[in-house]
Amino acid sequence: MTLGPFHFLIMVEMAVLTWMFSILYINGKKVGAFFLFFISNAFVLAMPFAFLISPGFYTLLVPGLTVATAVNVVLAVLLLPRLEPVLKK
Repeated sequence: MTLGPFHFLIMVEMAVLTWMFSILYINGKKVGAFFLFFISNAFVLAMPFAFLISPGFYTLLVPGLTVATAVNVVLAVLLLPRLEPVLKK
């Protein structure tokens, strides 16, 4: 079963999460922003799939999302300070 129709839900969730992250990050709450991103992306945003598909699908999805989110957070911690001057222009 492909997740094609569910990608719209994922898109909306990620847009809201990105907006929330940016608000915290811009206001100087960088640790909180990264914590919010990690918890939300790894665990919370996948939760609708427990109800839409099955709890087993959610259980299988979480480990991969957790690893991928950790990699994304590490890359963001390393790259965002270097990109800030470019993004402010």
